[in-house]
Amino acid sequence: MRARSIVMVLVFVVAATGVAEAASAARPAAHSSYGFRKAGRFSVTLNTIAATQISSSPANVLGSQFPITGIGVTCPGKKVSGRSPFLDLGFPGATLKLKHGHYGFSRAYTERGVSKLVPGATTTLKSVKIKLSATVATSKLITGTVSVKAAGCSLKSSTFRAKFTQTLPS
Repeated sequence: MRARSIVMVLVFVVAATGVAEAASAARPAAHSSYGFRKAGRFSVTLNTIAATQISSSPANVLGSQFPITGIGVTCPGKKVSGRSPFLDLGFPGATLKLKHGHYGFSRAYTERGVSKLVPGATTTLKSVKIKLSATVATSKLITGTVSVKAAGCSLKSSTFRAKFTQTLPS
């Protein structure tokens, strides 16, 4: 009987610790945009639709009124009118999971038929492989790593610190 009581107390303590961990872990606000840009290299934009949900978006979305979730990569190559070729990659969305006291996600995906945009011309790439991992550091900061593999336009694993930029309409 005493052993059973001890086991029950341990189960309660472990369960309570998990609940406290989830309650104290930072989460982004719903309908928020987080952005990072390293000039001349890459950018990451992550938009939330809920406190634990990163929105999805297709590739090559240009001219939006609000930031779109996605990754931008500046490609090597000849500049045209002072502008470098680049990739505008989409994102399939992600659910933030609690792990080691922080919310985060990791996604590896392939986009097919992505346009490599160059001022005055466009080339279609057969496939682009993307890896993106992120952790919510605070309610105003998401940190992580991103890598992109594409013919003529790759990005080695690079770190980012996406800061809260604005609240989005719901």
